[in-house]
Amino acid sequence: MNEDFNEQDERFLDYYQGRLDKAESAQFEARMKQDPELKAAYDLYAESALIAESIGIADLANEVVEERAHKRRPIMRYILGIAAAAAVLLLGIFLFKPDGPNNQELFTEYFRPFPNLANSRSGTESTTLDLALKAYELADYSEAIQLFSQLDSPSDTSRIYTATSLLALGKTNEAFNTLSSIEQPLFDDAKNWYLALTLLQRDDGLKAKELLSTLLHGSAYEARARELLEELE
Repeated sequence: MNEDFNEQDERFLDYYQGRLDKAESAQFEARMKQDPELKAAYDLYAESALIAESIGIADLANEVVEERAHKRRPIMRYILGIAAAAAVLLLGIFLFKPDGPNNQELFTEYFRPFPNLANSRSGTESTTLDLALKAYELADYSEAIQLFSQLDSPSDTSRIYTATSLLALGKTNEAFNTLSSIEQPLFDDAKNWYLALTLLQRDDGLKAKELLSTLLHGSAYEARARELLEELE
């Protein structure tokens, strides 16, 4: 391979960008078949050009090629230098970019117990439900869980309070099972919101995102769900 470096680089650029006609392309390809060094040099050039294109500096690299060719100066090392420097820069950005919050941190940030919307009934004697709701209101979740479990007729209302009490205590699997047993459409949005948070605790961000997506169309959790989805991207 004894071709002048400038002419070689120009020919590489012309061939890579499809500027050669069919006869010229065939002639250049035949030369590469006969000259392993030329073929290796072109492969290195093409690889560098692909890197330049992938990181958005192809135009700059081509300008350098044209300028150096015009001035009759070797230019291959400039292409390699530009591509290598840019690749190193991007690698540094990737390696040193601060990580976002992990799933457990997101759970801690977004979890709030389901609000106590049930009113304790007045009377001289408190029922088990009244006592359970009072314990829940006082964040005595262990006591609340125990009392809710003593109800003669558990309902989806008691299940949502039980599930969020379990979540507050870090009992993820039990919370998941309790939430999954809720059937009333009235609780669908709350159920999906807390199930998504439960999945975050399980480190299953993909399924959590699927559930959060169901809350983006007018639910009471829409704003929080949208914000959390952005965090998970």
